[in-house]
Amino acid sequence: MRKLYFLTVAFLVMTCLFACKKENNPAATITGKWNLQQQNSVQYVDGVKTIDTILFASSNNASNINFSKDGTYTSLSVFTSIDNNLGGTAASSNQQSGTYNYSGSSFSLSSGVAGFNNFIGFFATTMTAESTTPAITPISYVTKVVQLTSSKLTLHTETNFTGTYNSVSKTYKVVYDLYYTR
Repeated sequence: MRKLYFLTVAFLVMTCLFACKKENNPAATITGKWNLQQQNSVQYVDGVKTIDTILFASSNNASNINFSKDGTYTSLSVFTSIDNNLGGTAASSNQQSGTYNYSGSSFSLSSGVAGFNNFIGFFATTMTAESTTPAITPISYVTKVVQLTSSKLTLHTETNFTGTYNSVSKTYKVVYDLYYTR
């Protein structure tokens, strides 16, 4: 009986030792440069889905985000649209930078992320050649880490804002799922 007791205790101790994992530091894991491979983009206008598209990295679309050890980040993108509704080729670039905080399951960015395109469809659906610029009023911006491994990072962002054009206001929600690799 005594041997059974000691064997059981030894088994429990060994189980506890092997079950303990070294705590990962998410801020250390996210640090470095990530290259955007795919962007899922959905836009809602007054609660109605108006755009739902997937963009992939290519010679026309390139984007990355770099998280520094000091808690700052920079996100860069270059995207080109060929045969767009404006009758030609349009090239654009975007840069976002700010600070980030990643502790436990909590993740926050002080600013947005540059993807393959931003605010898809907003200006195309509201602007004409003789238009004035719509007034944009931010409502909220949230970014969540959906997946983080040594080689993959997935971010989910939601941007809510009101766009007012010719005294008519509409509420926009733009959702991006951004899939990065190292």
